[in-house]
Amino acid sequence: MIVHRLRFVPCDVQAINCLAFAENGKLALSRADGSLELWNPAENWLQEVVISASKDSSIESLVWCKDRLFAAGLNGLIQEWDLHKQRPLATVESFGVPVWCLAANHIEGYLAAGCEDGSVKLYGVGEDMGGLTCAGTLNIQERRVMSIAWTKSGKHVFTGGIDSTIRKYKVKSGSCQLRITLDEHQLSKDTIVWDLKCLSNDSVVGALSTGKLQIFDGRLGTLKQSFESHKADVLALAVSADERTLFASGIDQKVLRLNWITASEQFVTSESVLVHSHDVRALAISWSGQLVSGGVDSQLVLYSQELFGDKSSAIIFPPFPHNHQHYQLINDVLAVQRQKSLQFWKLQTVPKGTDIKSTPYHPNPHYLLQIKANGDDYVKCFALSSDAKLCAIGTDNAIWIYQLSLDNGQVTGLNKLDYCAYRMMFVCEAKLVLLSTDGAVDLAEGITCSNLSRVKDATRAGLPFLIGSSRDGMRVALSYIDRSGCVVDLHKNKPGILNVPRLPSIVTAVNFVRDNVVLCCASHEVFCYNLVDDKLTQWINADTGSLLTGPIIGIFSTMIPKPLLVLYGHYDVVLIDQQVFQQAKIAKTGSKRKLETPLQTSFSWSGLPVQGHVSSEYILYAKSTVAGDLCVVEKPWEDIVISLPPALLRHKYGAS
Repeated sequence: MIVHRLRFVPCDVQAINCLAFAENGKLALSRADGSLELWNPAENWLQEVVISASKDSSIESLVWCKDRLFAAGLNGLIQEWDLHKQRPLATVESFGVPVWCLAANHIEGYLAAGCEDGSVKLYGVGEDMGGLTCAGTLNIQERRVMSIAWTKSGKHVFTGGIDSTIRKYKVKSGSCQLRITLDEHQLSKDTIVWDLKCLSNDSVVGALSTGKLQIFDGRLGTLKQSFESHKADVLALAVSADERTLFASGIDQKVLRLNWITASEQFVTSESVLVHSHDVRALAISWSGQLVSGGVDSQLVLYSQELFGDKSSAIIFPPFPHNHQHYQLINDVLAVQRQKSLQFWKLQTVPKGTDIKSTPYHPNPHYLLQIKANGDDYVKCFALSSDAKLCAIGTDNAIWIYQLSLDNGQVTGLNKLDYCAYRMMFVCEAKLVLLSTDGAVDLAEGITCSNLSRVKDATRAGLPFLIGSSRDGMRVALSYIDRSGCVVDLHKNKPGILNVPRLPSIVTAVNFVRDNVVLCCASHEVFCYNLVDDKLTQWINADTGSLLTGPIIGIFSTMIPKPLLVLYGHYDVVLIDQQVFQQAKIAKTGSKRKLETPLQTSFSWSGLPVQGHVSSEYILYAKSTVAGDLCVVEKPWEDIVISLPPALLRHKYGAS
């Protein structure tokens, strides 16, 4: 079997702007293009939600308040997000001025927004979702507010600006009660306060553009401690729940830890670690003590508190979505979704006789054509028919249907559907399954996909997480964030919905193999649901670890050169003999169709009949070609670094 390694595929990586942990442990993350992500540490750090960027979207700050997520940005909007339906639930304006920072008062349920014009605007979040309202404005300072923090009592707000000043406001009166003047930067006139944190002992911690981390008395405004901790601007701070540990990061890529010494009642510098290649813009620490960082290099990094100074103990998460919805390979034509366009590439013929272990890079790809989104719209999703003659592109408020003639590079517009879809899939040559933003499932039929019919209503489970279809296109499998799933039968004479038993972990990949639905979980367990017998089998357990690093992001089957099941993640592709299905014992389910034990009927990863194993960094997509070869879309870290802006130059000892 030949492995086509595709490294030419363009891939847009975006810097991480903000990080924020919720009380339930989930992590909200925003990127430079305005996209929003939700990560679940309890599910092996699964990327549960990815809300792609839209026109004029901007997120400069993220906060949680009353288990609800709020965001603000340079578009002058403060928004509450509905993560189940993946859209804004409530939006209020900052009266036309960009918002640079946002802080939450968890006691009384208020937000404070620092704005471009020097104002601090207050908003009430209300008791119910969607209850965001304007509550007032504090006295306007002279210039932009870059950072903001509430005191523990909720009666005062500290702000940091670009004019070498930290201010303290009384919320009730809106007046400024204290001004702390900072030392001016040696290279410029003013010092910028990039981040602020308030402690319970009335101290205020500031991250400054001078490379210093300074701690002030919040009542008197006097300097208590000063650390020349970084070689350039300190951009982000994080404080543990018990306030005994303080973290700082900045342009010099270093993450520094400071520990509280009870005897002297002071912070002292401890270990530091360099994992990122570029500026570290954001830090966040959960209630349980998990520390994460992100920045210009677009990677999310998880640190071990016990082995903090050891770089090898840090876990780096790839800067790519945990799904393959941005790519599709049909008849050796690769479709690639970009932010505002859809590109098509043709795979060239590679001589036979190459073994899987050699895995050559694919030579001379042929660029076919590009379809651009209408106007300033962003591409949200796309689908390509099984014969590569029909293409559907979903934008913010419409679906565009095109007819393709890839041989001569012609594109013909067929129809425009006024439909908001966040995912879709062609299941037959002219049948398009649509997942709407309200959670319903619709079927569009006909050459122009104009005949719409509802096949499944919205449920409380929210939006389907994944979608997969059978070979004949008559069945569609859906999985949800709450670990539930269903199979939708699209036959007109016997339509129906078959609910899949709830699994012990969230499904990360789903597909059909004959009459079975194969479901890969975040726990690296793999289940097989037989549609004919209505039985569930735990096919692979994770007792002995896994052959894959990170989540399983894709699964498919191929019959050439022999029946194989292919599972892949961001670092590995594993090929398994499909005959194992006939050998696996089926665990019967009870009357309530619950998953049964014992688990000894399943295989361990170490006991699987593995026919091949391909490793890479990073794998974005994998699929079999018409000839039965393996196509792997990958993006090495070296190629990503080239596209990033220059990092701060660090002198290496002994280098000239």
